[in-house]
Amino acid sequence: MQSQQNNVLDDHLRRLTSEERLRLATALAESGKFATCSASSGASNLKHRRPKPIAPTQTLAPQAPLPPVSVKPDKSKKEEKEKPKEEEVTVTVIQAFPTKYFSDAVLQSLLPSDWWSSSVSQFNSRDAAPLRRPVNIFHPFFLSLNQALQGQIFCIEMVENPYLWLMYQLKAVETVPFFNSTEVLLFHGTKTSNLHNIFNDNFNYRLAGTSVGHRHGRGVNFSSNPQFCVRFAQRGCIVVARVLRGVTSPGSADTLLPAPFCDSTGNFAGDIIVKYHDHEFYPEFLVHLKA
Repeated sequence: MQSQQNNVLDDHLRRLTSEERLRLATALAESGKFATCSASSGASNLKHRRPKPIAPTQTLAPQAPLPPVSVKPDKSKKEEKEKPKEEEVTVTVIQAFPTKYFSDAVLQSLLPSDWWSSSVSQFNSRDAAPLRRPVNIFHPFFLSLNQALQGQIFCIEMVENPYLWLMYQLKAVETVPFFNSTEVLLFHGTKTSNLHNIFNDNFNYRLAGTSVGHRHGRGVNFSSNPQFCVRFAQRGCIVVARVLRGVTSPGSADTLLPAPFCDSTGNFAGDIIVKYHDHEFYPEFLVHLKA
C-alpha cells in the first residue's frame, strides 16, 4: 500500500513544473510534514525521497569566503570634489580683453606714462576710434626729422590705441628672446584712406603690394629714410612706427616669408625693412607735411 502511494506521488510529481515543485517543497518544509514523513518512513523508503529543490540563488558547493579587503577612502579625491574651483588668473592681456579683470588704474599702469587717461575709457568702449593728440614739434627727434624733410613738417599727432600697444608689447616678449630683436623708429608712407584702418587695426601685411608694389617682399614696408617714404605718401602724410627689428635676410618681389631664423627682409643697403607678422609694429605718430 505504501509503495502504491509512493508510485502515485511520483507520477504526480513528474507532472509538476519546476516552479510548482519549488512552491510545494517550500510549503512542506515550512509545515514540517516533509521532515516527519522522512523520519517515519524508515531506511527502506529513502530511495523514494526527492531531494530538496535548490533555489536559484543557492550554490551546490559552498565556497570558502574571500578574505576581507580593507579599502581606504581616497581623501585626495574627496578633497578635490569638496574644494571649490579657484577662479583662473588672467596672465595675458589677450585673456583680459575686454578689460574684464582689469580696473582702469591697473590698465593705465600698463600704458606709457605720458598717455592721456581718456585712452583707457577709449579702450574699454572698444568701438571708439583711438585717441589722436598733437605733439610738441620741438622734440629732438622731430627737429631732426624736420631737418631731414627740409622743413616740410606742418604738425604731428600721437596715436594712443591701448589695444594695439599691449599687443605690440606681448609680441616683443615673444620675439625679442628668439630673434634678439631691438626696437627702432621707422617710417611708412601710405594713402590717407588707409590711415583709419592702420590706427584702428594696425598695418596689414596681407595687403602688400596692392597699390605700389613689393620689390623687397610681400609684407609691410618700412624705411629708415623719411624722404624715401614721401614718394609713397599721398596728401602729405607719413606714419612713424615702432618696429621690432631682428635678423634681416635679402628679399625680392616673390618673397613670401623671410629666411629661416630671420624675422624680416630688406635691401642690401639696410634702409628698407619688410615685416611679415602681426603686431611686430605699432603706428605711434602721424606726420602731416606742408602742401
